[in-house]
Order: sequence, then C-alpha cells, then structure tokens
Amino acid sequence: MKAGPKARARLRAGSLVAACAVAGAVAGPGLATAAEKLAQDVFVTNTANNPVPVASQGTTQVAGTVTVANQPEPPAPPAQPRPIQIRIPSSPVTHDHPTSTERLFTVPQGKVLTIEYAEFYFSQPADAYNADLHIDCGVQETENIEETTVHLPEVQGSNLQRIFAGPIKMLVPPGRCVVSHVTVINTDIPETVTYYINGGITGYLSDLP
Repeated sequence: MKAGPKARARLRAGSLVAACAVAGAVAGPGLATAAEKLAQDVFVTNTANNPVPVASQGTTQVAGTVTVANQPEPPAPPAQPRPIQIRIPSSPVTHDHPTSTERLFTVPQGKVLTIEYAEFYFSQPADAYNADLHIDCGVQETENIEETTVHLPEVQGSNLQRIFAGPIKMLVPPGRCVVSHVTVINTDIPETVTYYINGGITGYLSDLP
C-alpha cells in the first residue's frame, strides 16, 4: 500500500530529525575534544625586548650585568690639607747689620696657612736675643703686631750652633705673609766676619672655611 503525499512528507521529516540526532551524537564529542586540545596547544612567547612584567616578591637574584640609570652624582670629597715646608733662606748677619728679616711665604686667596713648627739656627759665637715669626703684608694699622707674632724659645744646641725652635700654632689668613725676624748682637763679631741664619717652618695649607 502506497502512502499518500502527506504521509510521505511526515516520514521524510522524521528521518531528517533522526539523522541530525545521529550526526550530533557522533560529531558532537569529537568537536569538543578538538577544541579543548587546541586551547591546550597555545603558547605565548615573549622576547627579551618585550618581557612579561612580573612583580617581585621577597629577595630577587639578578644575574649578569645590571645598569642603573638616573642615579645622583656622589658628592665630591672634601679637599685635604696640603702639607707644606718652607725653608728660611740663608740670611747674612754682620757686625753692621745684626738683624735678619725675610719674607717667607704669602698665603694664596681662599687658603689658610697653619704653622706647626719653626726653627732658626746660626753659628756661634753670635748671641741672639730675639727670634720670631710674625704675620705681615696687609696688616691693618689698627691691628696689634704683637698679637700676630710668635717668639721661639732657645733649645740646646752645640758648641758650633745656637738653635731657637719649637712647636707652635700660628694661623696665617689669605693674602697675608709670614716673615722671619732674628736680631743678633755680639760685640765680638769681627767686622770682616759674616754669620748666616738658616732654618725652616712646617705646617699645612687648607681651604678657607
């Protein structure tokens, strides 16, 4: 018995639904598995020029050379005092000129000279009653010259020399000079004989505070 047109239409519709159901049952799990595997096989790779930003936690070890930019310049070290030795030139003393005065050193601008030791020595039989250093050059008329003078004591010498020496503390401001002054008196100095005074001073030169 042949089915009518309406019956045949209903039969075709039912077969299509069944086919879709079978196809979904067969293809559905395969597509899901393929999609899951595709998601697992994706890798993200960053180059050294485009690293992944990571927030460090705790102690972080860094290998290789590390360059830190934009760092402040370290402060310059303070200038160190410069040791200085000044020799007193060999100064003649005679019967007619018993005084020796020598300008030894002029302190540069911006500096201060600190004298820590001074020494004068000269030959016997000359007798000395005054051996000192004083600050000169630029001293104002209102300044007391005695306040800028250091007298040196006599120390034990020899039968051939008399020595005036000792540690001192003498500050010489910038622009001023140090002058040595020795007066020798001895009536036994022959007029034809010349004695020479020698010596030196030591200290340091530093920047003006």
